[in-house]
Amino acid sequence: MPSGRPHPFALPPKPASSLGILRVLSPRAGVRVSPICLGGGSVGDRWQGSLMTKEKSFEYLDTTFFERGGNFIDTANHYF
Repeated sequence: MPSGRPHPFALPPKPASSLGILRVLSPRAGVRVSPICLGGGSVGDRWQGSLMTKEKSFEYLDTTFFERGGNFIDTANHYF
């Protein structure tokens, strides 16, 4: 194997948190998602009553959610 590349059959690294223990959302599509879905309505500064700035939103998504293994974000803008 070339230096710096993991062995193709090596076990993946342990997740940073329980958010990284992915669940199968759709077996036929092979979609695996984090066990908690982040509601996109709570992120951003364009929503009525929002408490986050744009910079805080990116910081939250990067450090609080993604780096801990989260990959499932609900991006709906309206529910009926």
